Amino acid sequence: MLLPRMAAVAGAAVMTAMTAPAYAAPAPAYTYTCDRTFTGNKHRGMGWLNCTATPSNAPRKGPIDGTFLIKPKAGSGPKLKCTKRPPDYYPAGHADLPESVTGTYCVPF
Repeated sequence: MLLPRMAAVAGAAVMTAMTAPAYAAPAPAYTYTCDRTFTGNKHRGMGWLNCTATPSNAPRKGPIDGTFLIKPKAGSGPKLKCTKRPPDYYPAGHADLPESVTGTYCVPF
């Protein structure tokens, strides 16, 4: 009797492990919108020209911590989700508005 129950519990644990995401990044705290966006090598992302930031407390100059989006205006490049990734512990990005915003580790969103 114990063996079938153990098998059922083990099966449920395997199914949970298979469906749970390995890493879930937090929701984006800031959104930067620029004329153009692109991705570079090593998952770097950049938006440039006439960049704006929302909400109003988003960094305008200097390092960006946490998760953020870089969106293009009028479909002129990919929409990117950028985040800080251990073990590097670099800031998630750098803002220099209105000229540009750069993400350390970005993926298309």
